Amino acid sequence: PTVLARPANLRLDGSLYPPKLAARPPKAPRTLFLDAGYYLGQEIPRAAEALKAKVKRWAFDPLRAEGQAYRALLEEIKEFRPELVLTVNHLGLDAQGLLVNVFARLGLPIASWFVDSPIYILEPGPQGDAFVFSWDLDYVEPLKALGFDKVDYLPLATDPHYFAPKKASLVREAAFVGDSLTAATEKYLRLSGLSQGHLPQIDSMAKNFLKNEDLIPDRLAPALVEREGLSPTQARSLWALITWRASRLYRVKILKALIGPGLSVHGDSGWLSLLPGASLGGQLGYYRDLADFYRSTAVNLNVTSAQMKTGLNQRVFDAPAAGGFLLTDSRAQLANLFAPDEYVAYDGPAEAKALMAKYLRLPKERERIVAKAQARIFGEHVYARRLEKIFRRVFGSQS
Repeated sequence: PTVLARPANLRLDGSLYPPKLAARPPKAPRTLFLDAGYYLGQEIPRAAEALKAKVKRWAFDPLRAEGQAYRALLEEIKEFRPELVLTVNHLGLDAQGLLVNVFARLGLPIASWFVDSPIYILEPGPQGDAFVFSWDLDYVEPLKALGFDKVDYLPLATDPHYFAPKKASLVREAAFVGDSLTAATEKYLRLSGLSQGHLPQIDSMAKNFLKNEDLIPDRLAPALVEREGLSPTQARSLWALITWRASRLYRVKILKALIGPGLSVHGDSGWLSLLPGASLGGQLGYYRDLADFYRSTAVNLNVTSAQMKTGLNQRVFDAPAAGGFLLTDSRAQLANLFAPDEYVAYDGPAEAKALMAKYLRLPKERERIVAKAQARIFGEHVYARRLEKIFRRVFGSQS
């Protein structure tokens, strides 16, 4: 077979490897970004360039990589001479830690930024030596428990190239843009090995998950796992399924309370059966459509995923940056990043409805809050600032 059991060996294939780094870089490091075609694939290279850090995007999928792909990666390292390897959600790194070990032998540090729950991404066990960052403060300790010892909080941000203030006329009163999570729940139902008949029980667990502070619903499902004989991998898929069902139930609960002629919901076709009577629109392209949509909507509604108990999603940064007023569900980590007069948050459907009606009547107040939020976001919460923190953490005080 052509698939390598492990990458090239230093002793046998030494000519492929550059010499081990002798010292840390004095300036912004040359960065090899393992781009798996996922989240932040546009933002990270742009932020690196803003910091005058030379960056090279490298598409690498260890699940499909054959010997030639590993050799090409090593040749690229030898030619580009990176001083840092950067990835999102550990994508581009094999589960066995082979690439991590190769990079370590080269003295090449790795920074991995998690923007989704690592519980559903990583297998338990040693994770290798890497600097790890979590978009959600609540996952710092769980990441340490998974085997990492250099873990830091690094929230999301915005990219001013896509989300910047522009003048726009309002064309709608209120809107929510988001997925119904129908596809996600179908995917994880299949991966868990369970059937549609299990969904009532799973939804009951999802409701309980919404009420507690646990980041994973493992304690809610042991009886089901044992009765159905689920493997550890299937059990993790079940936990993910409970989380996505919880998010879906929560979104439907909030949106149903707000349904009326003033609210439009944009997303996938799954909303058709979940929100009968709602004004439904199609999906919007993140880079192409979303900034204009935010700034042309009087009140943009945010309903955070259940995987974030106190953390912040992308909308909190993007909507105000683009010039859109945001009404978000209350999350404890808002106070870490914003002053009280820079956002408006609701607790529950009734307050969401009341606040939406209130701010639809107060255009000047919406503008004032957006302006304050923008000053904070462009001063502190852009991706170049986040990348600076990664560089400082990896290379000490140098950036």
